[in-house]
Amino acid sequence: MGRRNDAIVLTSGRPYTPGSGEMQHPRLGSERTEPTTAKIYLDGKEIALIAYRINANHYVDLLDLRQALDLDYTPIGYFAAM
Repeated sequence: MGRRNDAIVLTSGRPYTPGSGEMQHPRLGSERTEPTTAKIYLDGKEIALIAYRINANHYVDLLDLRQALDLDYTPIGYFAAM
């Protein structure tokens, strides 16, 4: 996931590259959450995903992202029984 001029740019077939600090544990009580106004692009085409901005990082629901990327998902073990 990359960002350019308040846009989230996704490119299929490429590994994720962590940005600035999203992999760090946040300090409790420091989270600021708001819906993002950034446009989201997948392989150059704008897509509709609900995304949130938390402490200057963008987050999307993994199931929504899986659907946008057209990835198969077969639950196994505990999750298959849910």
